[in-house]
Amino acid sequence: NGGDGYALVRQLARSGVCAEPATPFARERHGPDALLQRTVLERLGYVVLEDPAVALGADLVVDALLGTGASGELREPLRGWLARLDGAECGRRVALDLPSGLDCDNGAAARHTFRADVT
Repeated sequence: NGGDGYALVRQLARSGVCAEPATPFARERHGPDALLQRTVLERLGYVVLEDPAVALGADLVVDALLGTGASGELREPLRGWLARLDGAECGRRVALDLPSGLDCDNGAAARHTFRADVT
């Protein structure tokens, strides 16, 4: 639930790729793993953005927002965040674990489920 995404930003940066972390979730909404990974990034000088517009025009957008335990319709602020990304012009879309908004138990997709090219 975000921790993998923050860790991926570090790995991409180590490989020379410019990566910008962004999330609709405030620090206090993170679980322990995501909070640890976010803290590491911030100590490295990264600013975690809170606007999905950072994805517009990006070569790669990675969804690491929700994990496999998510189900049902999306709630704010995630619903609005993914609605802005839905149909936005950006490069390849990759989902870690599974696309946010997709229920892994029954395959039901919430409105504005992240539309991944690759999972």
